[in-house]
Amino acid sequence: MPQVSLYLENNVLGFVRRKAKENKLSVSRYVSSVLAEKCASSWPHDYFSLFGALDDDSFTRPEQPSFADDAPRQQL
Repeated sequence: MPQVSLYLENNVLGFVRRKAKENKLSVSRYVSSVLAEKCASSWPHDYFSLFGALDDDSFTRPEQPSFADDAPRQQL
């Protein structure tokens, strides 16, 4: 596995060491897990709790065009 060297301020290193100890991980494994989490493509933590949160009557779906107005397509 590739290795990376980090230069951290003492207060940041202290924080990382405390968080690693709280999670019963080595500093290396803790930093690796935090970076992997930050690099993962996923929805933000509270994303789905926002669904339906907008209470604004002016926010409406525009009228949708009829399928009859669509371009003719080849039958498959």
